[in-house]
Amino acid sequence: MKRAMSLILGMILACALSPLAARASGGRLAMDEGGGGGMDVNLIVREIRVTPSRVHPGEPVRIEMVVENHAEGAGTVWARVTANGREVDGHFYTFGWGGEGGRLTKESFTWDTNGIAPGEYRIKGEVYAPEDTSPSDNAMGISEPVVVLAPGSAEPSGGSVVARDPRYHPAGDVAPNRY
Repeated sequence: MKRAMSLILGMILACALSPLAARASGGRLAMDEGGGGGMDVNLIVREIRVTPSRVHPGEPVRIEMVVENHAEGAGTVWARVTANGREVDGHFYTFGWGGEGGRLTKESFTWDTNGIAPGEYRIKGEVYAPEDTSPSDNAMGISEPVVVLAPGSAEPSGGSVVARDPRYHPAGDVAPNRY
């Protein structure tokens, strides 16, 4: 239900902003500069945090991803989190309409582990924009796997794992995306 509401709200936002758009396709909305040339985009995944890193099946896993927009464009793209390459949560990510450079936003995702087999899972977060000027930094994975424990295991849930771009030095809280 939450995913459906996010999708509906994203679609409403895209429709409301469509007069600013030159093209809409494939779940993304890109703004045009007016002279026929599209604006460049530069999104960077700066950090991804997963809590808990050990979980019993059925317990939710919270994934937070810090994304930086260098304000070289504006649009709406799909942001997602995968576990072993399979999408476990995603939503629309809208950026750049305010024209501010260096804006950091925190995107939150939840992995519902109901029915997930015990084992190790590699988590990756990504915000993909086809027109990104440097697509190599649109995704980041956690080096340590998230462990889904065996049902009935006495081992407690808990822990946290973080991956951070070495160029990123957080000074404080990052604002949630409010576009």
